[in-house]
Amino acid sequence: MHEDHEGVVWMHTGDEGIMDEEGYLKNAMTRHQGILEAAAIAVPDEHYGEVVGAWIVRRDSGDVAAITKDEVRSFVSREMNPQNAPAWVWFLGEDGLPEELPKTASGKVMKHVLREWSRDLAAKDVGKVAILKTSLV
Repeated sequence: MHEDHEGVVWMHTGDEGIMDEEGYLKNAMTRHQGILEAAAIAVPDEHYGEVVGAWIVRRDSGDVAAITKDEVRSFVSREMNPQNAPAWVWFLGEDGLPEELPKTASGKVMKHVLREWSRDLAAKDVGKVAILKTSLV
């Protein structure tokens, strides 16, 4: 068990990232002023097994430049940790994608649809975020 600088006790497991139904990644992403709505899903990866994929609805910010894929990755890395930063980012309403997240009649995001879209787009290398690899010494 480890205690961080804020006194939060956590267990180091060696996992590459955390994704759960409670929306921790989604909540971190929507704290950014340029993001109106977000969803995080697992995207199959040959090296890691799965990596984080983010579906973003940008907030209309007038004259302010729209958030970029790299900015989404950097923001999550700072808000949570680098392991949770998305390797894939897709913006709804762009590149022929629908304007909104797919939802059930009750308003829940249909993650199975996002996983299917993610597989299709990742196979075409659409949405990949440049990841800087650093060596651990």
